[in-house]
Amino acid sequence: MDTPYVTGLDETKFVLAHKVRPPKFSQHARDVCLKYPKVSPWALIFGVSCWVFWDWLNKSILELQFIWPLDSAIMIFKVVHEFVQSNLCANAHTDRKARDWKLIGWRMPSNGWLKLNTNRAAKGNQGLAGAGGLLRDDNGKWLGGFVHNIGIATSVLAELWVVKRGIKVSWEIGARMLVFETESELVANLLRSSSEQVDRNAAIVSDIRSLLNRNWSIMIEHTYRECNICVYWLANHALTLPLRVRRLVSFPIGLDHLIFHDIIRGHHVSSL
Repeated sequence: MDTPYVTGLDETKFVLAHKVRPPKFSQHARDVCLKYPKVSPWALIFGVSCWVFWDWLNKSILELQFIWPLDSAIMIFKVVHEFVQSNLCANAHTDRKARDWKLIGWRMPSNGWLKLNTNRAAKGNQGLAGAGGLLRDDNGKWLGGFVHNIGIATSVLAELWVVKRGIKVSWEIGARMLVFETESELVANLLRSSSEQVDRNAAIVSDIRSLLNRNWSIMIEHTYRECNICVYWLANHALTLPLRVRRLVSFPIGLDHLIFHDIIRGHHVSSL
């Protein structure tokens, strides 16, 4: 296939340990191979690579909005890993439901709307928790954000804290038509529900619902980790900071390439 994304595989560091001498083997590729260990023979990797690149090449011609993924090597290894796991399950005669894979990514909101993404990073269900939030307009432009080292908290409480902070920041910045995305289906369903049975988190859920009931239009949507990469980075960054909330006027160094990846409608692979 005559395409720079195939001939340029070295640029994505798509290499194999047993095919390359140690001095030339990059740390990035070594990390990938360690994550998807020696259950992926070269023949399968090569076949999947050809299939995936051919599919992407067709999409780049037929679909005007298609953008070549930036993390091609990792995406290919994920697909190979899924093939291997499916084959192992089939050989074991299990009833594991087969999962499909697709390219997904962050999407800009409709014209005039703003989008809030939040996430939390917790070291265990009752451990140190960090949170991050990011508000962008319908062109993907950064409008504001925050990081919060919460301290010791359950994963659900940490998620609710970041939701409350994110919605409050969005209101203060001036959002009146807001799409709020969270990768926690539990939290999304909890906020959509009018039920009062929310156990020990009742107080913070009540605070969030009061914010939602203000004079604005707000949509609560579930998203996937692959669409939430920027705030996942912010949440982990918060764990390196002292215990408090920090409003961000501009994005931290290290987040810029992820913001750009979202703006150009970059894709990540996910098994759904």
